[in-house]
Formats: sequence, structure tokens, C-alpha cells
Amino acid sequence: MAKYQAFSQRTLGTSHKKDNLPCQDSVRSYYNDVMAISVVADGHGSPQYFRSNLGSDFAAQAALDGIKSFIEQALQDEQALRGLLRITNQERKILFEKLIKSVYSSWYEAVFNDEQSNPLKLDMHIENLQDKYRESYLNDVSHQNFTHAYGTTLIATAITENFWFGFHIGDGKCGVLFEDGTWDMPIPPDDNCFLNSTTSICDDNAAYEFRLWYGLKMPDGSVSDYRYGVNGQGKDKIIESSTKPLAVFIGSDGVDDSFPIGDNDIFLEKQIYRPVILTFAKDGFERTEAQILELIDNLAEKGSRDDVSLAGIIKIPLPPTIMQKLEYNDKVDRAQAKLTENKKFADQRRRELLQAQDNYERAEKRRLDLIENQKHYEAQHNTLENDIQRVKIDLYETNKDVTALKNVLKEAEEQNKHAEENLAQQEQILGSLGLINEENTNNEIVYEAQKEETHKASKLDFPSTLHKKQKFQPFDPVQISENPEIKGRKLSSDSREEY
Repeated sequence: MAKYQAFSQRTLGTSHKKDNLPCQDSVRSYYNDVMAISVVADGHGSPQYFRSNLGSDFAAQAALDGIKSFIEQALQDEQALRGLLRITNQERKILFEKLIKSVYSSWYEAVFNDEQSNPLKLDMHIENLQDKYRESYLNDVSHQNFTHAYGTTLIATAITENFWFGFHIGDGKCGVLFEDGTWDMPIPPDDNCFLNSTTSICDDNAAYEFRLWYGLKMPDGSVSDYRYGVNGQGKDKIIESSTKPLAVFIGSDGVDDSFPIGDNDIFLEKQIYRPVILTFAKDGFERTEAQILELIDNLAEKGSRDDVSLAGIIKIPLPPTIMQKLEYNDKVDRAQAKLTENKKFADQRRRELLQAQDNYERAEKRRLDLIENQKHYEAQHNTLENDIQRVKIDLYETNKDVTALKNVLKEAEEQNKHAEENLAQQEQILGSLGLINEENTNNEIVYEAQKEETHKASKLDFPSTLHKKQKFQPFDPVQISENPEIKGRKLSSDSREEY
């Protein structure tokens, strides 16, 4: 016989491991032959909520105990059940709101008792808080702020044969598979929960911030579904013709934060809820619970890195038609995922091909450029070879000229040697010239003396032959300069004066 079974798992987030923090999530689950209950509480992670791990544990236990007591009273006899089904919708809503308030009161009592046993003022975490938070705790004269240290969210669901419900404060998600095979998030969302902001059971008006969903199966077999959001947000909804839930999943925000925000609900259905249901059907309850722990460990490490909790209720076994639909949808999704993967692969290969083609064109252009460069270099090489040949010829001619110049230089050296020898001879000649000039001077003196004597003799009337003067022939410098041995040599000023 099919019956509802409940499960719950939690794991420490990678970021909390790194900071040496405790797991701030708490979970509870319970089931028997007439009811199944699942609870998830996510303690806040900011420093001012330094006892949120305790607060989430108190909340999860308060919800489990309160729901069990509520269901037991409703199912204690036929009259009580008929009374629940017979009363008006507004009366039922008030009844469930009383349940929520009783859960909140139980949590508050547990928190109060813990703070009395371990006063916040003595907690070492106080010193590490910002001033405004530290002062709010230390100066809490009216004893109203202490609950904030235990702040947490809370999601709780329960299913019986004739009614089911869930209530929620804060972030996180609740996904439900109904008997007609449809999926939905029946608990209305809260506009105050966005990114890192969330409502909390520690808020001053927390009892009025819970959202509520419940459904009833009437004696005639009809099913009605009622959904109530936070007052003023306009998200209340009543579905007169509905179907009973077959599976319920609740999770902390560490689950849904592991997937894209825009398609969050779709990813949760396809990658969390449906695979878990199929695994339950295939591997059984106990083995699936262990696999769920592996699943959320992976999310905590590679997804949100936050604490991750997942709990739920599932009817085992599910109707064959639902299983067939789930398996079919799973195959379709896998095929689409494979198609998407193949498309991505094909697109990648196409990009790689285009890149390869572009690289080929670049390489071909480079090759042609290299060919042109080679031709240019070859032409330059030929030109250089011609230049080298001309240089070799010029060098040969230069060597010849150098050899000729060496010969000329040698001849010039020989001529210089002869010139030096001639110079020595000319110096000897010049020396001789000096003696000749001295002799000429003496001759002139003699001549003048002879002339004087002759003049005297003429007065004595010597014969005319005696009056003939012998003409003195002085040394001719012109004739000397025409001498080839001394031609071209300059005479000293003294020599010119002597001449």
C-alpha cells in the first residue's frame, strides 16, 4: 500500500568551513501511517545573528512538535476530521494561523530559556559586533532584542490522507508535484525576500509574516487549494478544482541559489526534484537519502557554497502513470540537454573551424609574403654578389695601383738618395764658389793697383802699349746656375750678395 514518507538532509557550506563556522541550517522529518512532516530552518549568517544555529534548531523542533500535535488532534476521531472539513474557509485559515502562532511561541520560549541559561551579555561574540548591534544587546533593558541573535527562516509542510499544508517565513523554496503530473510552488513568495534580505522568525511581527498554503479533500472527492501570502502583497489565491500532492520538496536558499535566478524554478524541477523522485522509485528510500546527501554536498561545494538543506515528503510508490510521465519528461529533458550540449559542441567546432580557416588564410598570406620576400632577398643577394665581384675587381686594381705606387715610392726614395748626394756635391761647389769670390776680390785689388800705376806711368808718357789695360773676367753666376749639377738649387742670400 502506498504511503507518504518524509526525508531530510543538511550539509555545511564550503564558505562556513573556511570561516570555521557551524552549520546554521536545521532539518526535521517524521512520518507514520497517517502523516508525514518535513521541516527546514535556515539560520541567518550575518555576525549579529551569532546564535542562529541554535535558533534554527529550536524553530525546526517547534514546527515538528506543533504540526504533530495539530494533526493528531485533527485525526483523533471522525468527528474532529469532519469538523475540519465542514467549517468555513475563513475558520480554517484562522485555525492554521493559530498553529503558526503556537510554533512561534514554542520557538520564543526555547530561545528565552537558552538566553536565560547563557546570557548574551556574557557571550564572547558580542565583542566582535558592530557598535549598533553590540549596544542593542547590551542595553536591552526591556529584553526584546535578544531574539535577533537566534534569527532564522522556517519552512514546514505536512500531508495526511484528507488535508495537507505548509507555512513559510523567509527565503527558500517549496516545490510540489501534484497527482495530475503538474509542478507548482504553492506557497506564495514574499516580496521582502530578495538577494541577501529576508524576513525572519525573530522579527517583531513575525507571526503575521508567515505565508500559508493548505488543501482539502472533501468527502465527495473534490479537492480545493488555498494560498495566502503576506498581508498587503495581494498574492492570496483559491483553486477550487485541484489535485492532491504526491511529493513535496522544501529547501534552504543554499539550494535555489545554486541555480540561475531567472529560471530557478525550472532548474529545481529538472535537476533536483524529479531526479530525486526517480531515484526513490529506482533505489529505494534509504539508498536515496544517502544520495541526496551527496547531491547537496556537491551544491555546497560547487554551487552556492552556503549551508544546504533539502527535505520533503513523497508518496511511495507513485502511480504508474505519473512515473511514466516523469520518466518520459526526464528522457526528453536528457535528450534536449544532450542536443543542447551537441549544439554547443557543434557551435564550438564551427567556431574552431572558422578560426582554423582564418588561421589558414593568414598562413597562406604569410606564405605568399615570404615568397615575395624571398624573391626580394634573392634579388638583393644577386645585387650583393655583383657588388662583391665589383669590389673584388676594384680591390685587384687597387692592389695593382698600390704596387705601382710602391715602385714609384721606391724610385722616389732612390731619387731622393741621389738628390741628397747631389746636395752634398753642391755644398762642396758652393764652398768652392766662396774661395773663387775671395780670389776675384784680390784680383780687383791688384787690378786697381795696376791701374793706378799705369795712370802714373801715363803721366810719365810710357809707350801706348803699356796703357792698355788687361780686362778682368769675373766669375759669371749665370753660367754657374746653368750647371746641371747645381741647377735648381737656391743660393743663400750671402752667396747672392757675393755674386
